[in-house]
Amino acid sequence: MRFAQGRPTCGAAKRLVRTMLVTSALAPLLACGNEATPPARPQSVTAASSSEQLSQARQIPASKSAQPAPACPSKQFDTFLKSFANRGDVQAAYTAQPYKVKLPYYWVHSTAAGDPRYPRWDVQERHGAAQIGYRFDVRTNAYVSDSGKLALDEQWRRPEQAALKPRKIGGFKIKRLSASRYEVAADGFVHSYAKKSGCWYFEQSWSFEPLAYCKWPEQCKRWQE
Repeated sequence: MRFAQGRPTCGAAKRLVRTMLVTSALAPLLACGNEATPPARPQSVTAASSSEQLSQARQIPASKSAQPAPACPSKQFDTFLKSFANRGDVQAAYTAQPYKVKLPYYWVHSTAAGDPRYPRWDVQERHGAAQIGYRFDVRTNAYVSDSGKLALDEQWRRPEQAALKPRKIGGFKIKRLSASRYEVAADGFVHSYAKKSGCWYFEQSWSFEPLAYCKWPEQCKRWQE
């Protein structure tokens, strides 16, 4: 028996329905497969930096442990000062932090000496080892002038060359103020030391010249003549 022309046969209709069912079932799966894979979240700068630092830390060998501070050279100030003057490590360990530097105001600010508009002194706080301009010369048993800075592991020695012979400091005096305080004075400076925590510490450097004590610019000019 034949159907009217243009209509699908029964078998064809069944095949069409089966195809439609399979297609509808596969459609969600095909849609998932066609979705673009979301891009990976970029690693934050902080996280990347931390990872790099950890990686570098693993590659860098452990640094040498810091050198321990030297023992107090002496509780007797005269003996302590000889060591402090000649050893860089003692200067670094036994300088108060911060220490003070007192200078004529006009040295620092380029003003006129004796100008009443400005203070007489400029006081600053500094850190690190104190820079002192004297060394103890064992050969002459005297303090001599030397403005060089000692390295942390350096100990001063008298130069052998005659041209570099150190000059004795004029007017060098060690003055005891109390059981816990001393001053070292010479022409142009006074250094203060105080005893604390069982040893002596450099606390202040005060530099000056006679011109720092004039009271008016006119008087200062006369002193300079």
